[in-house]
Amino acid sequence: MKLLSLLFGIALTLTGCTTADLIAFDGSRYFKVFQVIDEGALAFRCDEGSGTTCLGITVFIPNSVDPAMYDEKIIFMQNPTVVDRFTYITNQNSQKTIPVMVDKK
Repeated sequence: MKLLSLLFGIALTLTGCTTADLIAFDGSRYFKVFQVIDEGALAFRCDEGSGTTCLGITVFIPNSVDPAMYDEKIIFMQNPTVVDRFTYITNQNSQKTIPVMVDKK
């Protein structure tokens, strides 16, 4: 098993790894924006997914993390940390409260 992991790492290094490869390997530090709002963006954490489709929990990422956010953008955080809660109203008029994620360095 160790040999297989080593060979996988070497193969990624030699071929160059794509964002999809990295998400598959360590998705919990990647977030995919699905809606930009005034204060930041709503995003899915890439815990589970295939390719660049992320199916993890919904989080709020403030503009201070990345002021140039846009829909479908993949955000990487070295050390993602929950710092607060964010509450918003959905299009179906239901209230949602989600974690606020920032990159603590």
